[in-house]
Amino acid sequence: TVVSKSGTNSLHGSVFDYYQTPVFRARDPFALVRSAGISHRPGVAIGGPVYLPHIYNGRNKTFFFFSYETSRGSVAQNNFNPTVPLAAWRNGDFSSQLPGTIVKDPFNNSVVFPGNIIPASRLNQTALKIQNLFYPAPNYGNMAVLQSQNFRESLTHPFDTNSYWTTRIDHRFSQKEFIYGRYTWQRQHSTDYEDNLPAIGRLTDTRDTRNAVVSFTSMVKPSLVNELRYGYMLSNEPRWGAQNGLTLVQELGLTGLVANLPSLAGMPNITWSGLGLTGLTETAYRVPGFYNRNHVIQENLSWMHGRHTVRGGMMWGYYNANDGTNSTSLYGNMQFSNKYTGFAYSDFLLGLPTTMSRAAPVLLQPWNHPVYDFFVTDEFKVNAKLTVNYGARYEIHPPWGSGNGTASLFDIATGQIVIEDGSMSKVSPLLPKGYVNVVEASKAGYSGAGLIKTDMNNVAPRVGLAWRPFDEKTVIRAGFGIYYDIVPTVVTTAGSPFVINEPSQTNTTTNPVVLPQVYPTSIAALATVSLPGAFKKDLRIPYAIEYNFTIERQIAKMGVRLSFVGNGTRQGEIQTNINQPVASTVLYGQKPRMFQSYPAITYTTNGGGHQYNGFSTEVKRRFAGGLLYDFSWTWARDIGDLERDQAPEDTYNLARERAVWEDIPKHRITGDVIYE
Repeated sequence: TVVSKSGTNSLHGSVFDYYQTPVFRARDPFALVRSAGISHRPGVAIGGPVYLPHIYNGRNKTFFFFSYETSRGSVAQNNFNPTVPLAAWRNGDFSSQLPGTIVKDPFNNSVVFPGNIIPASRLNQTALKIQNLFYPAPNYGNMAVLQSQNFRESLTHPFDTNSYWTTRIDHRFSQKEFIYGRYTWQRQHSTDYEDNLPAIGRLTDTRDTRNAVVSFTSMVKPSLVNELRYGYMLSNEPRWGAQNGLTLVQELGLTGLVANLPSLAGMPNITWSGLGLTGLTETAYRVPGFYNRNHVIQENLSWMHGRHTVRGGMMWGYYNANDGTNSTSLYGNMQFSNKYTGFAYSDFLLGLPTTMSRAAPVLLQPWNHPVYDFFVTDEFKVNAKLTVNYGARYEIHPPWGSGNGTASLFDIATGQIVIEDGSMSKVSPLLPKGYVNVVEASKAGYSGAGLIKTDMNNVAPRVGLAWRPFDEKTVIRAGFGIYYDIVPTVVTTAGSPFVINEPSQTNTTTNPVVLPQVYPTSIAALATVSLPGAFKKDLRIPYAIEYNFTIERQIAKMGVRLSFVGNGTRQGEIQTNINQPVASTVLYGQKPRMFQSYPAITYTTNGGGHQYNGFSTEVKRRFAGGLLYDFSWTWARDIGDLERDQAPEDTYNLARERAVWEDIPKHRITGDVIYE
């Protein structure tokens, strides 16, 4: 929520700076010295009438306000303490590992290398390039034996700035009509070194947040006021590492990756099994980074008539989101162990990975959905002692739809994958033929980019009252309302059958893959793939019921409150395994299930919920001398089964999930004394 203020007829402004210095900074209890570096967070704000000499005088009708805040400071410091290979290992010399570890030659009947030293002519040139590019020599501790964090270095980089500015314009057309507009923009940067290896480089992470609003208010007459608002919001946080994946692939001469690799940030990833070396990785290229862009139009009308204050209106919104994080296997992902030579690092120097994986570039996941909300309320002052509020909302929240035709779900009625109309050409060629049939939506009784039917039943009544039945010392309040979930469901997007990843491969011993090759030239055709989630065709939007009844009474100099409060969730979304085998005495693989050829299938349906009821009493008294005491007791119980997207232990026995929720204590007593 952003709150801004209008300018006035007088020009006002302020300048400020929040300054931090090590002199007043406490030392981290785990550090030997206090952190160094200063920081400034300066800002300026100014507002007043819009005045352009000889052109426009906006006094009493047009005003502006502008503010700007930023941050500056000393260079930031990053401390590195990775575990890197020993200097002797870098040249193939593992004599220091004797007699515990013997390095064998996998290409010569596992004969032990003389002296536990791999000849220089046998060292894999691609492995040496990777080693020399990213692994420094140890410089800390006993450098003759492998020790954790045997390299230490501190590097600096420029201070990461953060800027935030706000602009607002107000204009009065008359005493009855006025408009204002506001725009805010914030940018935050993060450029720390990552992965604990200096040569990996620095992260680029920029968070961009923007908001805009325009509001027009019209007093049609003293008892009738109309407000029309438009709002806009954008947020995006793209991020990527310093290395360029395609450049590294070309420099190292790597082969076996997918065709037509893009030139993006990334690198070949390397991990170690049974050896505590720091792995090679960096932040995967993510552009856009959980991008959100929303447009909202609101219309509100207020009418005061006699003892009634009636408010009504509508809201239309259009929400768009997108995200795309590339796989860390885009430029190859390898793990090295002692499989071939008896020692992980010697396996690496011979270019023999144990497992390998690769991936195609990410398929973006754009989603969008509109929202239509309507409401009307009436505040009716029945008499001086009784006020009643009543009204209702009607909400239409269609499910999220795919913005690039990659929505999919599994239809439990036919045992097929359903995709959007016109998207058949986007199905991955890796989908095994004959395993599962894929049909377009209209042929399976589905439609739209979201595939799920829109729930049109969301009427939400509300009623409340405040009543003084006896005198000014007693008040009764009560209320009831239904509130629908504002976040609709989204089916599988940019997943199966559009994105099918090749499985990780285990290197063979007979004809192993050797660097610079990072993945086998041919693999067995896929026999199975994961299936998209299944969804109830007419999935309902969950809603909450809330109700309360309170009596407040002043007794002598004490305030006493007795309350009964209840709330509960209805038709909550849960996820079950629709393909769970039926319990029986036969072998697991022979147990009957809905689809015998398929594994578990996640099915999203309605059926979850909970019910909370609580009684509370509170006594409060304030003494003349500044002493206040407050005592309360709550007696409550919450009984429920599954919350949104939770799965039951047994699909065929949902009742066993229902129980008293442990996070709500049955009795809660609090008491406090405050002296002012």
